[in-house]
Order: sequence, then C-alpha cells, then structure tokens
Amino acid sequence: MHPSSVGQTTNFLSQRARSSLRNTSNALWDVLNDLWHPQLNPSGFVTLGVADNPLLQDQLLRRLKSNYNPLERHLCLGDSITGSDRLKCAVADFLTTHFQPSRPLKSSHIVATNGVASAIEHCSWAMCDPGEGML
Repeated sequence: MHPSSVGQTTNFLSQRARSSLRNTSNALWDVLNDLWHPQLNPSGFVTLGVADNPLLQDQLLRRLKSNYNPLERHLCLGDSITGSDRLKCAVADFLTTHFQPSRPLKSSHIVATNGVASAIEHCSWAMCDPGEGML
C-alpha cells in the first residue's frame, strides 16, 4: 500500500495495523528484497524467518524433475510473500465472477496464507487491538 493512501483505506484497521502501515521501514521486507544467491548476490541474507528454503532448490529440482518439470519459484514463496501472482489473479477472477462484488477484485486485494489458522491470525492482528476479539 502506498503511504499516501493509508488514511483513505484504514478506518477498519486496528491501531497497531495502522501504525505498521505508517512505518515504511520493515526489516523483513528489507531482508526479502536482498536474499542470498551464490552468484547473483553472495552478500545477501539467508533468512530463517519464513517457511521458505531456497538453499536446497537445486538439489530438490534435480530430484523432482524425474517425475515432472517444476520451476524454482514453485518451491518457495513464488513471486511474493503474499502468494504467487498467478494464484492471486486466479482467485480474484474466480471470486469476482462467482460472487459479483460491487467492485471487481484485483490480485493486490488477495493474500495467500499457509492455512486458515494463519489467515485468521493475520486478520485478527490487523483488525483487533490488544484486549479486543472477534467471534
């Protein structure tokens, strides 16, 4: 989200979520934008903070290619920590077609998580302040 649009779209967010939007410096995003690669970025970061292990991709790809032809991005987070662009476009198109919202959904409206529990945790963090809850 662009900082200039923060005030326009955050009335439904918790105070803590609004505060995090104003803070444009985020160590995790800085690390994810500077990942280690043996040739392309040997001084980059190796992160253990996400469920993503690109260090074994070459070995894993060789093993998997005996059965099918995966791409490197299929083994990790894909295009983004919020889900692959292809997945988010497909979900946005599907939901727009079948549920006909008042405005068409965009891929930027979609965040893929590693399960419903994570999705609920992310939503409750963004919409509830400490001491609040939802049913």
